[in-house]
Amino acid sequence: MKFRCSAVSIHYRRTRMNIYHHVRLESAGVLRLRGKKTDMHKKSMFVLLAMLLALAAASQMQESLLAQTPQKTAPSTVTIPSGTRIVVRLDNELSSKTSEEETVFTGSVARPVVVGTTTVIPLGTPAKGLIEEAEPAGKRPSGAELQLRLTSVTLEGRLYPMRTASVSPSSKGKSRAANAVSAGNADITLPAGSTVSFRLLMPLKIAVQP
Repeated sequence: MKFRCSAVSIHYRRTRMNIYHHVRLESAGVLRLRGKKTDMHKKSMFVLLAMLLALAAASQMQESLLAQTPQKTAPSTVTIPSGTRIVVRLDNELSSKTSEEETVFTGSVARPVVVGTTTVIPLGTPAKGLIEEAEPAGKRPSGAELQLRLTSVTLEGRLYPMRTASVSPSSKGKSRAANAVSAGNADITLPAGSTVSFRLLMPLKIAVQP
């Protein structure tokens, strides 16, 4: 009987030791797992912090570059009043005998157009006009006729249409064409390089860079 009690006691002690040992192993495993999770959390925080710092540095660099880049100011609009003279130098010869009506002629501004202290249309600005009438000598009792009108100028790639009074070099006392050649019933000829002055009939708005 005593032997059986001893065996039971030994078995009980072994069982307690096994349970204790198992609990210790389980506890150690949990601690190791918790330790791994803590390390992973720390690494994630470090990565996130590094990304935030990189984004902040990139944003600061972009702001610095934008601050160094000169900003373009918007152009202002200047109005050329009606009655202003625009003098154009012809690119090609025009003649009452050879030129055709309703055809375009080209030239360039021979004198800068200034409003106040602002040069609105610079020297050399491309210009276009229309041959409204071209009658050779001998068709009319009044003689040859050549009538021109300026229609536009081009600034910074932008076309500015305009309305001007017609110019007729054959009209006595009203001619605004320099170097016009006309003798009696002969044809009217404007050599290339001749200057013609046109008068604005309507105000013209031009965008000017500051």
